[in-house]
Amino acid sequence: MLARLRPTLDFMPSPVPDKPGLLIRDPFYFSDATLIIPPVLVESLTYFDGVHSSLDLREHLVRLTGDVDVGGLEQHLIDTLSEAGFLEDEKFFRLKEEAERTFAGAPTRESVHAGTGYPETPAELTAAADKTFVILGTSHYGQPDRFGLTRKAFVTPFGETSTNLDLVDELARDAGDGALMEDYCHAIEHSIEFQVVFLQHLFGPRVRVVPILCGAFSRGMQAGKKPDDDEAVRRTIGALGDIAAREGDRLLWVLGVDMAHMGRRYGDRFEASANHGEMEAVARRDRARIERMEQGDASGFWEQVQENRDDLKWCGSSPIYTFLSAMPNVQGSLLHYQQWNIDPQSVVSFAGMSFHS
Repeated sequence: MLARLRPTLDFMPSPVPDKPGLLIRDPFYFSDATLIIPPVLVESLTYFDGVHSSLDLREHLVRLTGDVDVGGLEQHLIDTLSEAGFLEDEKFFRLKEEAERTFAGAPTRESVHAGTGYPETPAELTAAADKTFVILGTSHYGQPDRFGLTRKAFVTPFGETSTNLDLVDELARDAGDGALMEDYCHAIEHSIEFQVVFLQHLFGPRVRVVPILCGAFSRGMQAGKKPDDDEAVRRTIGALGDIAAREGDRLLWVLGVDMAHMGRRYGDRFEASANHGEMEAVARRDRARIERMEQGDASGFWEQVQENRDDLKWCGSSPIYTFLSAMPNVQGSLLHYQQWNIDPQSVVSFAGMSFHS
């Protein structure tokens, strides 16, 4: 049987004009390879499902090319995917084990997105005074209905943060199995790293943080359910609420989130253009959710997220619900709302908001 193509890979249309096809990359950084599969071979990837054999693939390639001598093409495709670490085979599991072992033994969490998502040199960044922040970030790769913690400090071009280990340990203890310690997702996730850079710019490199990745609330998407109907979620949000009530103004909260993800890149049939066509209706629905956030209405916010099983694809809904639930008296104000074409056919919406209790 052919090894299965890893379901956790990123797939998107090639952005290279003279190299059309399907771009594949590894968001977990187990592999640093990027492949562009030519359009004629894209369908061949469906045979790497752990069910089809190499004979099935060969038969497909013969039909595709009209040539019975496809052994070289078949082997090249298999070898290329395997060497890239994109198949669930011995090569991939070696890469995965090495990456996880290296991160587990590292004293700090090094920057991954410096130079791409934000500037990489200290000269391009500035510093101020020190603070303590709870950062609730979207977990794009972690387990659903769970929260990912880490005791590691974050390193960016500014320098190394400090982590409030007392609060991390308290949350890990009181949340039980609702929080996963040393989640490998922290090694690759951008949602908290970006916020750390902004905070270091404002308050200095040694800013104190409590980094928390919020997994998707999958059970809360069921009809009539709320995220904290899940015992592990309820226990974790309760622990956060206890910390918030006790610490008061000594804690500041930051949400590393964005909002709707619309267009071809995200599985929609239409080509999305910021502030035009379908995106005008998206803006109205986004603002309806934002109004619930401004009023600190966690239940009302989640009811709107549940509509059509969140067809707006707000990846920030879990951190937002967690914050509104842990801080029940909070009120918010919308500072700015914007839509952005992440590519010519896809749009992400986001907003700046401030909150006070």
